[in-house]
Amino acid sequence: MMKLQTYGGVSLVATLAIVYHAFSSRGQFYPAMVYLSTSKISLVLLLNMGLVIMCTMWQLTKKLFLGSLREAEVERLNEQSWREVMEILFAITIFRQDFSVSFLAMVTALLLIKALHWLAQKRVEYIETTPSVPMLSHVRIVSFLGFLLVLDSLFLYSSISNLIRTQKASVSLFFSFEYMILATTTVSTFVKYVFYVTDMLMEGQWEKKPVYTFYLELIRDLLHLSLYLCFFLVIFTYYGVPLHLIRELYETFRNFKIRIADYIRYRKLTSNMNDRFPDATPEELNASDATCIICREEMTTAKKLLCGHLFHVACLRSWLERQHTCPTCRALVVPPDSGTGTAGHRGSQSDVHQQGTGTTAQGGGVAGDNVSQHEARLRAAAAAASIYEKSYVYPSANRLVWSPGYTAIPQVQRHTADSSNTESGGESSIGQSQPQLAAQGGAANLSFSQFPPYMFVPGANLAYGERLGSDPNLTASPLEAQKKLLQHRIEILQNQLQVLQKPKPKESVDMGPTMASLDGKGKSIAASSSVSDCGRHEDRVDSLQLVVGLLLSTVGIFHCQALSPRYTFVVEETSYKRLCSTKNILTVNGQFPGPTLYARAGDTVIVDVYNKGNRNITLHWHGVKQPRNPWSDGPNYITQCPIQPGARFTQTIIFSSEEGTLWWHAHSEWDRATVHGAIVIYPKKGATYPFTKPHAELPIILGEWWKEDIGQIYDETIQSGGDPNNSDAYLINGQPGDLYPCSKPDTFKLIVDYGKTYLLRLINSAVQEMMFFAIANHNVTVVGSDASYTKPFSTDYVTISPGQTIDLLLNADQSPNNYYIAAKAYVAGARIPYDNTTTTALLRYNRNSSSTPTSLPNLPSHNDTNASVHFTSKLKSLADKNHPVDVPHKITTPLFFTLSINTLPCPSNSCTGPNGTRFATSINNISFVDPTIDILQAYYFHVNGAFGTRFPNFPPLLFNFTAQDLPLYLQTPKQATEVKILEYNSTVEIVFQGTNLVGGDDHPMHLHGFSFYVVGRGLGNFDKDKDPLTYNLVDPPLQNTIAVPINGWTTIRFKADNPGVWFMHCHLDRHMSWGMDMTFIVKNGKGPGAQMLPPPQGMPPC
Repeated sequence: MMKLQTYGGVSLVATLAIVYHAFSSRGQFYPAMVYLSTSKISLVLLLNMGLVIMCTMWQLTKKLFLGSLREAEVERLNEQSWREVMEILFAITIFRQDFSVSFLAMVTALLLIKALHWLAQKRVEYIETTPSVPMLSHVRIVSFLGFLLVLDSLFLYSSISNLIRTQKASVSLFFSFEYMILATTTVSTFVKYVFYVTDMLMEGQWEKKPVYTFYLELIRDLLHLSLYLCFFLVIFTYYGVPLHLIRELYETFRNFKIRIADYIRYRKLTSNMNDRFPDATPEELNASDATCIICREEMTTAKKLLCGHLFHVACLRSWLERQHTCPTCRALVVPPDSGTGTAGHRGSQSDVHQQGTGTTAQGGGVAGDNVSQHEARLRAAAAAASIYEKSYVYPSANRLVWSPGYTAIPQVQRHTADSSNTESGGESSIGQSQPQLAAQGGAANLSFSQFPPYMFVPGANLAYGERLGSDPNLTASPLEAQKKLLQHRIEILQNQLQVLQKPKPKESVDMGPTMASLDGKGKSIAASSSVSDCGRHEDRVDSLQLVVGLLLSTVGIFHCQALSPRYTFVVEETSYKRLCSTKNILTVNGQFPGPTLYARAGDTVIVDVYNKGNRNITLHWHGVKQPRNPWSDGPNYITQCPIQPGARFTQTIIFSSEEGTLWWHAHSEWDRATVHGAIVIYPKKGATYPFTKPHAELPIILGEWWKEDIGQIYDETIQSGGDPNNSDAYLINGQPGDLYPCSKPDTFKLIVDYGKTYLLRLINSAVQEMMFFAIANHNVTVVGSDASYTKPFSTDYVTISPGQTIDLLLNADQSPNNYYIAAKAYVAGARIPYDNTTTTALLRYNRNSSSTPTSLPNLPSHNDTNASVHFTSKLKSLADKNHPVDVPHKITTPLFFTLSINTLPCPSNSCTGPNGTRFATSINNISFVDPTIDILQAYYFHVNGAFGTRFPNFPPLLFNFTAQDLPLYLQTPKQATEVKILEYNSTVEIVFQGTNLVGGDDHPMHLHGFSFYVVGRGLGNFDKDKDPLTYNLVDPPLQNTIAVPINGWTTIRFKADNPGVWFMHCHLDRHMSWGMDMTFIVKNGKGPGAQMLPPPQGMPPC
């Protein structure tokens, strides 16, 4: 677009030319002026020059008082301008008999003055939400508001004077009304700014500010409504229906009605609060934690709401000025007319509901400080890994993690060739688990797929004879059990050493069942050798001698401490059988699902990743914030280039405030379908769970299975441009369940004892689908999500997005029987293909006589959006004094992101998307394109051209986002690699708005490097005036993945206090691959603690 300076220069030259022509051709002043006022060309050029002068004065005014405009202010101008132009055109049709050059000039001036008012309001909003504003900005905004008020008064005086002089209805009536509205708006904005400054001078302690602001807005809306009504009646009387007023009149009436309703509710609730709300008794104060959740101060006296929650009376009054629901449970605050008996009754219910906080056993081991012991263990693990290509790591996701007080008892080994592909299936359950070991005070760091199976019994709670009879091999000490386990392993290694030391025959030798037990996948090993294998044979003998010696030394180490949190992950192809057919899949350490990482809050864990697979790979530690360490975050071409086949990369996993369940997975193409596992983060030493101690706990991982190779499916999807093939089955802990062919014997079984409580760590690793999950005849209690504790609530089903984790307490309180555990897809889009099957597992009570399970649980319909939103809306942070919330209130960086499914044209309409196009997705109409070098290295080493920095704060195209039959031109996005730069410690609010382009869908959005507070959500288009009033700023859930509902919106807030490069994307992998991604770069702060760490050695090359 031609700049104003250039356009103004051309206009000036043209105007001077036409004036020169008039005077040179007419010779005298009067004829020249007649010519200029009657010639159409002259008139157009003169009017154009007048418009240029007005715009120049507008630009100078803006530069003087505002300086450079922010993107939000530019967006406000673009949004309002077109609407005002349309309304002015409607107004011109009413006053067409008064149309003249002066009228046109006045209308143009009015539009420019209105634009200045919009900018003033937006700048005041910005100042109010910015923690630190220079004094010059305050001087400028005060001067600007004063200037606008003078301008409004002058034009208003001129219009009223003309009305008085003519004494008839004319266009001056229109201008009088408009400048009255502008003047009252300016006064209201100035008074609101004064309120802000007063509150700032009182350091945010002015309790009456919300009340005065409320009354100010109420009076302003009343005045505007009165003016609109008067003007409407006058115009209707003299000119007919004023079409340009209908929208403004309706919106003003609606806002005023809402404020009146709020005012009535507020007066009803706050009048005579001492009588309406009963005082809390000392017993009730003692029963609660005696902390007011609003002010976070202790309570000596308090008021009790109907729901039973307690608050300071002053805090409650202040809260009710903004909301009319309980700050804790969101129940409506409507006191009964007759006494307080109901309140007391409801309060008791609430108290019962909130009981159950207690302590739990501390799990997970932590590394000691003894360097020699640490090195000895690492040498032993490395030596063993060199022989068996396995690492000594924590148990995998479908093996149990037991509380202290459990011990391990050897059982008969059950590995066979046929069952080798189902190590995650079978009796991987409570009371009859896959091989593993848990030590007192922490889980042992061993992979027991190479050891004989062991069964766990609660050594602290039951005498062994009660359950297993008298076995001379049993021991009451977990450490003694570990010693016996290692001694048994040493015996096996010594037997193998003797076999290898024997003279070898010329033909191949079957090593027998002893050798079969050594393979980490449970496969029989048949070793064929010849004379040429002699060197390799001798190496294996030497290695076995080394391992035996190191394992013997390790027996003593177990008396001192658990193994250190260092893992070896070997990415490799492994053969697995599902759905009657066998295929090779990419795994970690041959396990599917992969091994579980265990840590405590604040730990640092090292993972050595070896890529022995056949394609590039990266690993991401989903939900771990990795403070100042984006180098180990893992997304492909964002923070690193992929680990190529045959290469290795050591990743440092830094845990901070996370506590609960997270997971890790591949972050390259769609490899996470099989490359994933759980992360369990226990409280710090000395801390406990904020809920009743569970009898035992285990991960439950939901997944998908394709008979076809997942890499081939990815390639076909990208090449064709269409939807990917549906999965052939869903999985629970790697098993499809007995509703699928060839799957019943290996169905995952969860074996429980009646009357005990179990912690289920639910993870959705599905590649393409959100899931509904339930257990027949059982409710579960939600106590955490995304490694953050939540207020507990009971539910009969769970909605879980891909990437999300939810912690559930299961009470085994039903009659002993077999019960189905089931999960199926939630897909709300009408035209989205999906796998319409159900995966199952079994909840089996010990000592039940039934052999068949009950019926399936009642899961919601596959497209039940209300059920999905209802469950998600119940998630709220625990928000107690041990787990406080820190929701940003003053936002410095407001962002509005549209999430859209799009299409891109294909040559000759050759793709399989809609009408021969290619599917794409976008955020703010930008479809992300992977760079050729990872963004983190390009940013750190100042590599130019790798990415752009103009990711828009707001969508470039504004339309009815959720309307049906949107124009086709909106479907084509811009393809680019753009990032958004954030200042360190800036407070960010993102409103995600789903659109109905091509077809609406849910979008589980995941942000790397941060957890965020989900402060609001809803269906339909986001209303910037109404919806923020419903935000939960008291106890919103703290998450790293949130599902934006189909054709709906979700608002999140976080503080950008983690410098680095952080990816954000939809966790439906097809949407991510199509371009629904973007990247934040958080700049370094001041001081070493606010600086990004330097890159580690051995970063994978691009």
